[in-house]
Amino acid sequence: MDTREVEEVLEEKGYNAHARAADLGFGVGLIGVGYSTPTPFGTPSEVSDAQLHSWLEQAIQQARDFEYRILMAHNPPFDTQTDRVSFGQPVGSMAVRQFIEKYQQFIEKYQPDVCVTGHIHESRAVDWVGKTQIINPGLFGAGGYVIVRLAGGALEAELRHML
Repeated sequence: MDTREVEEVLEEKGYNAHARAADLGFGVGLIGVGYSTPTPFGTPSEVSDAQLHSWLEQAIQQARDFEYRILMAHNPPFDTQTDRVSFGQPVGSMAVRQFIEKYQQFIEKYQPDVCVTGHIHESRAVDWVGKTQIINPGLFGAGGYVIVRLAGGALEAELRHML
């Protein structure tokens, strides 16, 4: 639900990961995409799945040289345990799911190892799309967070709760 002003502050401080890749060191790249698909609430940062797709493809171009990839997507991939609203209906992004599946099928070496997501706060969960571990920590204010480590030649992600 961030506004354009928040995005501008993140950009000024050098923290904006939206639609780009960042080098986290040790061969790990972070691919970021913010915003969400339209919701019934009319939040200020809603775009089409086609736009999310375009931003994901833009970011992966900058992440091809990394050995390991973390996808940080505000909107979770569609039809996973991480995109269920309170009555169980999946409401995630087809673009995010198709992005992960595309690289699983055609160019596996570019498939993200981990996808850290959010947006659906009541859908705190861990799931998989191919080899990509999907984690939604739920609402940070309620204690949810994720730890991602590079250990033994692989990224390991763990869902945590601090309360």
